[in-house]
Amino acid sequence: MDEEQRITLSESVRILSGEKKPALLGPLCKGFTPRSIEVPWAASRVRAGSRVLDVGFALANLDYLGMLLHSIGHYGVRLDAVDIIRPEQVKNRYPEEWLPAIAKVPVFAGDVRTLDLPADTYDAVMCISTLEHIGYDRPSSTVAGSAFERAKSKGEANTLRDPHTHEAVLNAFWKTLKPGGIACISVPMGKGEPIVTQDSKGLYSVEWEYESESWRELTGDPRFELHEELFFKNTPEGWMQVASPAALADVTGSMNSKGGVGFALCVLAKK
Repeated sequence: MDEEQRITLSESVRILSGEKKPALLGPLCKGFTPRSIEVPWAASRVRAGSRVLDVGFALANLDYLGMLLHSIGHYGVRLDAVDIIRPEQVKNRYPEEWLPAIAKVPVFAGDVRTLDLPADTYDAVMCISTLEHIGYDRPSSTVAGSAFERAKSKGEANTLRDPHTHEAVLNAFWKTLKPGGIACISVPMGKGEPIVTQDSKGLYSVEWEYESESWRELTGDPRFELHEELFFKNTPEGWMQVASPAALADVTGSMNSKGGVGFALCVLAKK
């Protein structure tokens, strides 16, 4: 883990213990990525003894993954996961001492939109920095050394996504949550457009950057009650909370920006 991840994991462990609450008023975490806020915030929503489904487990940031593993080992959280790849396919990215705990996490392998997940089962679904990739990412079949399919040039990257993606994801969340269970979601936010990014191998992928309309597709679903929504903008002083997506409409993530310039968090409760 890098220094940011170590700090973020340490803060998240303290939040899991109830020792402190996540910092949400800025300026926050100058020079850090959104994960420095998202992971502690997610930790504040994990309850001891609860049953949790994480979406995007295999390639989760190590600070977030470490928080989830800590919740299992110290607070009796029962964790299942969903991902289009299995953790063992990318096991070299995990600290070796974590491998036994990761191997014990049951994983539903496939697209969350089409998997037959168990009904009325989970107290919480966690979807942290993952939803923006759903509908774009797919397992690799042609790219050697990559877990996901990646374009070899920016022009080859597919920027189109099924317009029913949000509906299908929320269908899955609503089905698998217990009544009153919560979905905790974080996404990048800005002008609202597909963002093409380049990885360390020089390959290209796409994620959706949210704005007011696509955000309301999530938070306005009548089957859920919106319990919380927060918006953050990256400034020279650090991450600052802003009032609405409109305050981020003039910014967008560049192709290789470290964590982008805006993001949003929400908690949706199943009615």
